[in-house]
Amino acid sequence: MALILQESHLNESQTVSDADGSGFRMLTAEVLDTWQLRWWIMGEVDRVEVLLPIELRQDIQGMLARAHAQYL
Repeated sequence: MALILQESHLNESQTVSDADGSGFRMLTAEVLDTWQLRWWIMGEVDRVEVLLPIELRQDIQGMLARAHAQYL
């Protein structure tokens, strides 16, 4: 995913770096909070983790919890 986003930037403010030497990458970008962003995140949910803003992280957690509950 990091390679894809390095080649197809979300916008000019995007940066990609090693998070902590663990092999994971951290992407930082300023983007609008739109349904398209949320749709993309949910489509990549097994390959990305939203850290900030906390409100978006909580919304994604809620969607995942509701989806998980359907499969119990």
